[in-house]
Amino acid sequence: MTPVRRAADRTFRSLRVRNYRLYFLGQGVSLTGTWMQSVAQAWLVLKLSGGGLALGIVTALQFLPVLLAGPWGGLVADRADKRRLIVITQSVSGALALGLGVLTVTGLASLPIVYVFAFLLGIVTLVDMPARQAFVIEMVGARDVPNAVSLNGVVMNAARIAGPVLAGLLIARVDFIVLSVPVGQLVLFAVAAILVGIIAAIFPARRAARLNVLEALQYE
Repeated sequence: MTPVRRAADRTFRSLRVRNYRLYFLGQGVSLTGTWMQSVAQAWLVLKLSGGGLALGIVTALQFLPVLLAGPWGGLVADRADKRRLIVITQSVSGALALGLGVLTVTGLASLPIVYVFAFLLGIVTLVDMPARQAFVIEMVGARDVPNAVSLNGVVMNAARIAGPVLAGLLIARVDFIVLSVPVGQLVLFAVAAILVGIIAAIFPARRAARLNVLEALQYE
């Protein structure tokens, strides 16, 4: 085996686990769709308001749940069945993208409605992100955890680049109305990959005995 081949095997060894391969694919599709949705949402706000204040408000509303209740979201993810929780959160995220797209197509979208959708997406993200990050550990053995976490970071950063680029190209060609529907379909495709392919976590983690975030915050 050549040095290049050995290096490649070490770099991508977590992908030998079937569950993680499917999850890796679903993550790439889902995160790309999420970033496309974020750009499309910002574009819609600018079209509806014509100013930057509304864009700042919608961004604040989207990240407000994580800012105020981030520790509780992590504890909920720790207590729940992570595969089932991810399927639920991704389904809701896809439904929100499709719902906002339908409202835009029918001409019913307004700034207050976009604010509500942004806040709801923030609530979904509150439990979705910690559940996704923790679920990676359950799909690979202890030996491959560092590699799986690294690859997970790679796909997240790649989606952070690819999503806005694709959204910008599509907005320039077809505008937000046509963009919003495939975004929801992308997210729902990721849900299908998780639901159909990943039967169960191979190495399930022990769940927290109870929810007590105040005690957790006291540790230094």
